[in-house]
Amino acid sequence: MENDLKDSIKKIEEIKKKQEKIEKIIIIVAGIFAVLIFLVIGVNIYYSGGNEPVSQPKVVLEDEVQTNVVEYKPENQIKVDTTLPKQNLQEKQQEIKDTKKQQTQTKTVEKEKKQKEKNQNASKTVEETKKQKQTKSVKPAKTKQFYYTVQVGAFTSKKRAIEYLNSLKLKGKVVEKNGIYRVLIGEFDSYKEAYKFMKKHSLKGFVRKVKN
Repeated sequence: MENDLKDSIKKIEEIKKKQEKIEKIIIIVAGIFAVLIFLVIGVNIYYSGGNEPVSQPKVVLEDEVQTNVVEYKPENQIKVDTTLPKQNLQEKQQEIKDTKKQQTQTKTVEKEKKQKEKNQNASKTVEETKKQKQTKSVKPAKTKQFYYTVQVGAFTSKKRAIEYLNSLKLKGKVVEKNGIYRVLIGEFDSYKEAYKFMKKHSLKGFVRKVKN
């Protein structure tokens, strides 16, 4: 019994699937048919538009022709409009050309403005990057922890140390440490500079390193 039920259920499901497939095929075929109908109608309308009946020219008899006869008046001469439809067409064409020229001119002006704005923005960004690089490259100067100097004498009396410094007539100072007054000449970045200075001025002393 159970196998029969299962077989019957499977058959029903297969029938439903077949019906669904058939319905889908019918829908697709109907859609294609509708598209073909619309295409045929559109083609007929397109080709029928060029085959409109041409209106036959109206035959005008000589009696019906309107002649613009103007009486000559010596005092008040009357001007007659002799403008032809060709001139009107030419004027319209000229107006169209003028409008096109104006449009192209306005477009070129707008393009030039946009290009100028882009160039200005680019120059601003370049200047900003330069400023940033300059600010980055500038580093705070490091304070030196020591320097080199030439010691030319050491005295127990401050007065004698100052007198000796004045006699040398060189830029220097007197530094006191543990009751001894040392006479120091100059402040140099390296030992060589201090030594050259000492030899140049023939000073009797020695180069020493001093903390700031």
